[in-house]
Amino acid sequence: MGHRRTYDIRQIPAATLEPLFAMESVDWVVLQTDLSEADRQYLEVSPYADRIHVYQDQIADLADTAALIEQLDAVASVDTSIAHLAGAMQAPLLVMLPFSADWRWRIDTHASRWYPSARLLRQDCPGDWSSVVNQVATMLSAGPRPQ
Repeated sequence: MGHRRTYDIRQIPAATLEPLFAMESVDWVVLQTDLSEADRQYLEVSPYADRIHVYQDQIADLADTAALIEQLDAVASVDTSIAHLAGAMQAPLLVMLPFSADWRWRIDTHASRWYPSARLLRQDCPGDWSSVVNQVATMLSAGPRPQ
């Protein structure tokens, strides 16, 4: 029951990420393997679909995900196994956190105790991902390896 609640508050609908997809100098690789039908459809018809690469059917396990992460300039993710894998690999990482995030992310810092390459970005208020998406866009605009 508790896991389902935290899963729900960590979800970001693909349409909410549109300001990121609109960034002209960035191609996006979707590492998530369990896309909802609504998100899959959105990504297929997005005006930015040519810059959004979905590998859902090619990712069989974490080794496949790690191989893709190694090829990326940075990873932007909510609190999932993808974020933990990228952090463990010391890949440049932007972790998008809900207002009331899991305890391990702490509340008093933008740095991660476990993943030095990670930057923690939190919602300003519960349910509002727009501030987090804007922070990600700002950081990625500053260069290919945000910190």
